[in-house]
Amino acid sequence: MYRKSKPAPIGKACVPSCSLLIFLWVQDELSYDRFNKHAGTGLQPG
Repeated sequence: MYRKSKPAPIGKACVPSCSLLIFLWVQDELSYDRFNKHAGTGLQPG
């Protein structure tokens, strides 16, 4: 009696692309200390 609805193609593309963007953002945030020469010393540039 009830018809199964198919997931929208946009929804199928949104999940992997959003996951990729979040992954890239986290990687960028974690890589900050590798490029900062005062990392871990408690010093602030400026």
